[in-house]
Amino acid sequence: MSLVGELVAVTPLVDKLQLAADSGAKTVLLPARNKEDLAKIPDELLDQLQLVFYTDPLDAASKAIELE
Repeated sequence: MSLVGELVAVTPLVDKLQLAADSGAKTVLLPARNKEDLAKIPDELLDQLQLVFYTDPLDAASKAIELE
């Protein structure tokens, strides 16, 4: 999220997802803007992680609570 509250995409996405997987993460919350980057993510990385997309901060918080 930017300082003015705008959701921004995670970059570089593949590097961040690889770090998450290497650290033992199973699920990753991502801004919906990153959906366009799905084609760039290697299949073996997609097999390791469940990607959950959110559209705003309240949506992110709600989904994070549901994952517990």
